[in-house]
Amino acid sequence: MRFYLLAMVSLAVGCSRDPCDPGHGIVVNCTGVGGPSVVSDVGGGGTAIQLPFSEGESARCTQGTGGSYSHTGGSTQFGVDLDTPNDSDMELYAPVGGMAYVHTESATSGFGYHVAIDIGGGFYVVVAHLSEVFVENESEVTAGQLLGYEGCTGACSGDHVHIGLMEGDPSETAQFGESVDVLFRTADMNAESPAFEDVAGSALVCDLSSGHVYASDLPVGRWHPDGTLVKVPNDPKVYLVESGNARHIDDESVFWSYDWNFDDVVRVSDEELACLGTGEEIAREGSVDLGYGEDGHAWLLVKDTDGSAWKQRLPSGAADEVAESWGFSGDLGMDPIFSEATLDAYRTRSGTAPFRDGTILKESGRSDVYVVSDGVALPVKDWDTYLLMGYGERDILTVGDGLVAEAMGDNVGSCMAGIWCLDAEAVTSCGGGLEIGSGEMGGEEVGDDTDTGDGENTGDEEDTASPEEESDVDGDGIPDAVDNCPLHDNADQSDIDSDGTGDSCDADADGDEVPNGIDCDLFDASVGECAEEATDTGTDPVDEEDTGGGAKSDDAWSDYVWIDGDNLCFSADGFSFPYNAADAYMVGYGGSSLALDFTFKSDFRLVNSGDAYCLDTSVLDFDDYEVTLVSSLTSTGDTASSYADTGDWWDNYDFCVSGSETAAQFCAYQGGWNYLVGFSVATSGAHANGDGA
Repeated sequence: MRFYLLAMVSLAVGCSRDPCDPGHGIVVNCTGVGGPSVVSDVGGGGTAIQLPFSEGESARCTQGTGGSYSHTGGSTQFGVDLDTPNDSDMELYAPVGGMAYVHTESATSGFGYHVAIDIGGGFYVVVAHLSEVFVENESEVTAGQLLGYEGCTGACSGDHVHIGLMEGDPSETAQFGESVDVLFRTADMNAESPAFEDVAGSALVCDLSSGHVYASDLPVGRWHPDGTLVKVPNDPKVYLVESGNARHIDDESVFWSYDWNFDDVVRVSDEELACLGTGEEIAREGSVDLGYGEDGHAWLLVKDTDGSAWKQRLPSGAADEVAESWGFSGDLGMDPIFSEATLDAYRTRSGTAPFRDGTILKESGRSDVYVVSDGVALPVKDWDTYLLMGYGERDILTVGDGLVAEAMGDNVGSCMAGIWCLDAEAVTSCGGGLEIGSGEMGGEEVGDDTDTGDGENTGDEEDTASPEEESDVDGDGIPDAVDNCPLHDNADQSDIDSDGTGDSCDADADGDEVPNGIDCDLFDASVGECAEEATDTGTDPVDEEDTGGGAKSDDAWSDYVWIDGDNLCFSADGFSFPYNAADAYMVGYGGSSLALDFTFKSDFRLVNSGDAYCLDTSVLDFDDYEVTLVSSLTSTGDTASSYADTGDWWDNYDFCVSGSETAAQFCAYQGGWNYLVGFSVATSGAHANGDGA
């Protein structure tokens, strides 16, 4: 299945064609040189468009606003041409995030091969004259994601890249769009003291011979966790990332012998491949087998890349799921019986087999997505990070609730606690990334039980750290000798269960004997493992006696979410100002396909009507959904420009302090990252399923 995190394209604009009209949601500076310059919050966190090169790369501006060569027309007037090498392929990256429309209609005219990245409200960013494009048409991209190679397709006399903001339909070729001035995030390398700043495109100094050189400030993907299969676009070689190095897989027979899948190979840049370093070539064929011993236990048998042969028992509660991560599917009962002699030929590994390194997985009832690396389930912090790693088209193994912890034990990260979290900092770090062991960047992989007193936690025992009082390994200002979590930045020394181990590195933060990975509330000992969803009996659990008129019970949950015929309604009462007056957007997913889009989509914009936001479920295509709302405004009353602006919306809802058990389960878990409600659409209408998180 595909993975869908809650996300929103970062511009919400109207349809005004006057760029100086603030009614369209983009802040405009109408005093810019050569015309209006549009300041747009594009790419999720900046106030300007990035240059489409890797951070630190630079290029000469050869033609800018009104350039006589080709920038006199309406579709090119405010565009910028940046010179690129004629004798090599320079990698280009998405300068903003959004939906990418790929145009390869003509290699000899106009913009040539180009990508139009839709940022909403009738605006898009065009990157043109590419020789190759690496993203699929109508796929979502994020800023810093590998886009293609520069080139000289279209109307072109030498390799360069054309970039600009356009108003129009991104599904049409850019010649039909209207060029708009915009700020670029860049540094003028011809300045006496170059510094990155936001500069109007119309203010750039551009000329074929005397144009200024401008540098990029765009962070790009430079790292993948161990277990990832990678390749660069212009070379058929496939590599396995292992111990931070790229190990070339000698040929297809070797590749297939380990039950790897070419669908799981991720395209990376030459820059990242160089960052990874070169590991030993994998030239030896191996094997991965699965079956039962004569004693009835299920075993995984592996002949590994280093020539070793080992076996490990499958976890009884997650045997099928772990087997699937190793390339097997179906009923384990159909697998062979291994003789004692066969098993004896493999060295036994202690414990049970975890999910295979490189696996991407999630639990069916939760939104967290993990990448397995070095035997640890690393949570992906957000959708942009997921896209930055090139995982947008990857299949995700979906397992039952609680099975991640069942298979991985304590080796499950938590972005909330800051432990083993895959975030943009890790992904954009050349050769650094996230090392398993400390739970943070810069750690070392450690052994399995003994605390040596050197500040490294080598197992499940409490980390006592070095006695040197001046030592502060995690840099949080607390000396290691008295730090309750010396390897994780935790200046507040929070320790909810008062067990002496700080919450930042406590595998059971609230001391309720439920591991963090499956605990519905990490900081409330009265809330343990998430309850399984009850089977839908055809009655409405929100309102036992469904009158069809939106009647509410005394339970706090149904005071805020209820069913009215085919309408799923969320009360507007209880939101702090200005949320209670704002429109809302429904976001989530349905069935096995995306049904409620990432973008601010008019189909799912709900108006506060009668003190409630109601969704007509009769127009939906699938049977089962998990959804929540996000506001069209931020907490300060501004137009929302990213999901982060409204991610705490439900936390500001009176429902979250209502005392309801369901509210407690939802509101304590990173606000809007959970889907607030799950429901089914059947012939009898919509029925609430309780907390869909």
